[in-house]
Amino acid sequence: MVLVPLRVLIVDDNPGFRQMLDVRLGADDGFEVAREAARARPGTAVLLMSCDDHRDAVDAVRRAGARGFVLKSELLRANLSDYWA
Repeated sequence: MVLVPLRVLIVDDNPGFRQMLDVRLGADDGFEVAREAARARPGTAVLLMSCDDHRDAVDAVRRAGARGFVLKSELLRANLSDYWA
């Protein structure tokens, strides 16, 4: 099996703001982007994701103001509504 990188853009016209961010954003850091989103628009729901297992970074996820963390390999099985509630 050949694994191919996957980029996902989610557009939501819901009045609430939701963001799914990769922990690695090229030169940027998803944790920092999540912090900036929380500062710029309080109440923004951010879910961090990665293909690498960063679940040991629970404190960093919380400090970033994110609702949670999910592995990309688990995205299809994850109940994302749990994070947006």
